[in-house]
Amino acid sequence: MDDRTLLETIRTHVADLCGVEPDAVRDEGKLVGYGLDSIRAVDLVLLLEEEFDVALPEHDPELTSVETVRDLARLVDRRRRGEQG
Repeated sequence: MDDRTLLETIRTHVADLCGVEPDAVRDEGKLVGYGLDSIRAVDLVLLLEEEFDVALPEHDPELTSVETVRDLARLVDRRRRGEQG
């Protein structure tokens, strides 16, 4: 899966979870700006862990510093490649 497809997948999940149109979700958009609260964030993490076979522990400093769709895509991509921090 290339970077563009990863971003599209994350944007689609954010849109579905937050009840916004997928076209409204931008790569540099702040996740909280779309209504991603703590409960939806947990749902998003669970979806991404399952879909991409990665571990995103809830107290991971990298995960807690994610602000944008692109930040999240970069983190998932690093984890898919087996990279930590």
